[in-house]
Amino acid sequence: DPLRLVIDTNGIAALRGLQVKNPLFASETEGRPGTSGALQKNTFTFTVSAPYAIFRLFLRDLESSLALHDLSGLAFTSMESSDVVTVSGISPELRTYDYEIKVTTYSLPK
Repeated sequence: DPLRLVIDTNGIAALRGLQVKNPLFASETEGRPGTSGALQKNTFTFTVSAPYAIFRLFLRDLESSLALHDLSGLAFTSMESSDVVTVSGISPELRTYDYEIKVTTYSLPK
């Protein structure tokens, strides 16, 4: 259920004080529908902003959740060089980065 996946992920993020941004959901059926080998592949892509330590805890929480899913993509965006000058006194571990996460789940087609 796409909506349930979004709600569950948002709930896990809220436990760490994070907010799911730019949610994007896509589905595709692999195999021939109606056959025993058919699977529906659901991909949920979203962004969270957090310091690295909090992000690691969030990933651990996702891993521990009861939902079966694969982390199929991860990208992060660092600060622009002009921003580094204004926060040069902040340790890189404490800076907030944007992390784009791609989660893949599988289900039987309806």
